[in-house]
Amino acid sequence: VWALTELAWNRTSFRDATYSLALLAEAETESCSNNATGVFCDMFFLHLGGTSVPYPERITLLDEMIQENRPSLTRLALRALLRIAEPSESRARPRPPSDAPREPEWRPKTYEDQHQCYEMALARILAICRDGPSEILPDMLNAAGEVAMLLRPRSTRTQVWSIYRSLVDRFPACREDLRVAVLGVIEGERTHWKQLPEEDLQEIERLHHALEDASLAGRLRQHVGRMVFGQERSDLSALAAELLTSRETLESEWTWITSGNAAGSWDLGIALARLDAEEILLKQILRIPGCGRDRRVIAAYLTEASALRHDKAWLDTWIDRIPMSCQEDADLVIDLTWRCTPTDAGARRLARILSGPHAESEQLPLLGYGSWSVDLPSESFALLASRLITGSLQQRAVATILVEHRITRQPDEKGIPALNAIMLRLALDGEIASSEGIENHCWSQIASEFVASHTRDITRVIFQECTRTRDRYWSLRRSSAEKVLRKCIEADPSGVWLEMIPYLEEKGSAFGVGIPEDLLEEFDHQSVLEWIAALPATRATRLARMLPLQEIRPGSLAEAILGCYGNIDRVAGEFHCAYLSGGWVGDASTHWDSLAERLDQFAYATSATKAKDWAASTARDLRRMAEKERAREAEEQIRDR
Repeated sequence: VWALTELAWNRTSFRDATYSLALLAEAETESCSNNATGVFCDMFFLHLGGTSVPYPERITLLDEMIQENRPSLTRLALRALLRIAEPSESRARPRPPSDAPREPEWRPKTYEDQHQCYEMALARILAICRDGPSEILPDMLNAAGEVAMLLRPRSTRTQVWSIYRSLVDRFPACREDLRVAVLGVIEGERTHWKQLPEEDLQEIERLHHALEDASLAGRLRQHVGRMVFGQERSDLSALAAELLTSRETLESEWTWITSGNAAGSWDLGIALARLDAEEILLKQILRIPGCGRDRRVIAAYLTEASALRHDKAWLDTWIDRIPMSCQEDADLVIDLTWRCTPTDAGARRLARILSGPHAESEQLPLLGYGSWSVDLPSESFALLASRLITGSLQQRAVATILVEHRITRQPDEKGIPALNAIMLRLALDGEIASSEGIENHCWSQIASEFVASHTRDITRVIFQECTRTRDRYWSLRRSSAEKVLRKCIEADPSGVWLEMIPYLEEKGSAFGVGIPEDLLEEFDHQSVLEWIAALPATRATRLARMLPLQEIRPGSLAEAILGCYGNIDRVAGEFHCAYLSGGWVGDASTHWDSLAERLDQFAYATSATKAKDWAASTARDLRRMAEKERAREAEEQIRDR
């Protein structure tokens, strides 16, 4: 990719190099920002395109790609065209492929040149939106959102509006998405930027009005689909009244209302319940076809209906009557229980589900959000938690979050035997200790309660996780488990060291990877040296990459080890390599000189003869490396002039 980027700078090799990048991007497997896709699209920045080829010539390559009639290439061309809408441009400075002088990078010299480039790009975006393959509709909608800011300049407003009209004519269902994009420009100008003349803003508002859908379904999506933080919520009473009298619209839009895209669905549910005096919808709300995964509208309707009845037990009874013949029914019951019934009956209902065939529900993680579990009676909470801790990793993660929330809000309950036993079981759960997300933090809070009484047990769990094979990377360093381990060392350093020894002695173990470099410094140095003495060459080298060598100082464990065994070639070599390893910013010569200077200071300060000799020898090697790097850097500076 980088070789093609360098070749694309010159006019003679631009076409072949850039098209090759496009083919690599078509078969992309990387997801980083500077992959083939990102580098290819960056070639079409106006000012920092990284090439000497003028934009009007570059854009003809995109025409060739579009004419291939391959959706993947059309999608890529569309993304490249959108670079004109970027508010800021950036690129890395490419290295020259040779010592020959480089052609100057092309940039528009006048406003007319820049406007011509905008016209050319927007014309092609319009052609794609009008005639491009329908399978790239999400990319077309994204393009419409990206170019929305170009509604502000008068010079590009007409072309951008043509793009919007073509999408609405071709895909009427996307009208609301386009309206929201235009509304964002209007709100931004009214609230923040305040730069456009009033007549320009009024013109954009007329365009916004033209995108509004006056039908009931259109108004539903407009008023329920988007909520802006800080703005007063819309009164949905009139809309709810129309929906109750127009069952066809309610049923046809039910999939969207429960899709997760209806931000105001909770308010809609409350409005429906208040107006449904005869409870007609209550009898049918679970039978409306096409229900999605977001059941907020149902939960809100039931919550308000229960409040209007002034009967707290009614809702629990109603939910208990829902038949659970499949996993979807169980998901519904869990969702409604979490949202509506923080009660003893609700907790026992969940415990029954967890004991049945539908325990693995995608709705279970919801229980960890909010303060649902805090309001439960102690007995029913313990019952629910005891079911969760015997289940899958997902269920145990939920239990960890619930228990942590509970003991934080009600610390007096830590002494309850049933809850204390649940806490201890979670504290010794290795999978939770090495998990990701909020449950890992909650685990650390629970485990900290048992550091004093179960120091070695918790330590053993953490060390086991450091060596366990898993399908994702996990490091003790900077995790919540590291904080707990340090508390264990503070409570019983000798006990933690004894737990670590078997992992250090295991051949081929990756135990040291991810261990914080300063952790060994917290142990008694004499105990560590006694362990090393049995097999000095093997065990001293084992610890070399687990120590903060670049901060070596008198009194450190690294000085103690080198003071005893620094004359052993294998030990000295391994400490030498470990000291040099690691990244840096800036010139390599400066970095090596800096490391050598640190060793000079250490050699002067230490009284350990073998450590002093090792430091002096390593410093000499570093200065030789710095001299070589300085010569190379000087040559590069001459080349770049």
